Amino acid sequence: MSFSVTDEVTGLEWKGSTFDTVFAQRRNLARPSFLRMLADIVRFNRMARGLLEDPHDAAVSLGDLLDRGRWSSQFLNWYLVPMGSSIWSADPSTFLAMPAVTFARFFANHGLLEYGNQPSWRTVDGAPSGTSTPCSHRSAGRCASRSRSPRSPGSTTAWRS
Repeated sequence: MSFSVTDEVTGLEWKGSTFDTVFAQRRNLARPSFLRMLADIVRFNRMARGLLEDPHDAAVSLGDLLDRGRWSSQFLNWYLVPMGSSIWSADPSTFLAMPAVTFARFFANHGLLEYGNQPSWRTVDGAPSGTSTPCSHRSAGRCASRSRSPRSPGSTTAWRS
């Protein structure tokens, strides 16, 4: 499972797999807005884990929760909204209406609040091409369906529970 963003307006491209893919455009090392986005990801993940430990208001939307903090537009536009709306095939303009606890729980259950400890997905041998099922070696035999992105015919989106 991987995530990448291209911003056609700014020319920014990044992928959240390794240091080299996060900083595939080396100028991002010196781009304050990009570094702020990365800091916001760390801060958001910490906040999301805290929300799960004490879900004081299960009805609050992700947008309302974010309104309480000072989040960069780059965090929203280059990470959170593209990631979330692609996972749920949701309209980016309405995605932040999702319940914050639901979002945090999904991210936690799928290793997306972790750094460098994402699940390793495997494809079942012998399955028909295009319909194979990725399985996580950490998910005790639980499998998920394979879906192909219209932009990237070989991409796989997988869920584990």
